[in-house]
Amino acid sequence: MEKMVNKLAIDGGSKAKTTPNIPMYPGGLEIGEAEKKAVMQVLDDKYLFRYYGPSDVESKVKLFEEEFSSKIGVQHTLATNSCTSALICSLVALGVGPGDEVIVPGYTFFASCA
Repeated sequence: MEKMVNKLAIDGGSKAKTTPNIPMYPGGLEIGEAEKKAVMQVLDDKYLFRYYGPSDVESKVKLFEEEFSSKIGVQHTLATNSCTSALICSLVALGVGPGDEVIVPGYTFFASCA
């Protein structure tokens, strides 16, 4: 067993991490001109949400939900802004309400118990 170092790196002790960070989250490298154009189209249309926007413009959220439903072979999908919102929607759809017991694993993402 290694002896614990008593000196922090800031005080001249050894660094705990010696490898450099990657330049950015790797998914960011996949953002190209097509993605920029799609985002700008949504912003230019001022139709950021499924049910709120100009009536003469098609909702990209609704279109995404329809295409995703078709791709995975289900009738309905619901795009949400976060996993927390998705979990809440799931609980509501199942009829879980205030006072109901929801059992979760001891080791889980913090939002699942929120």
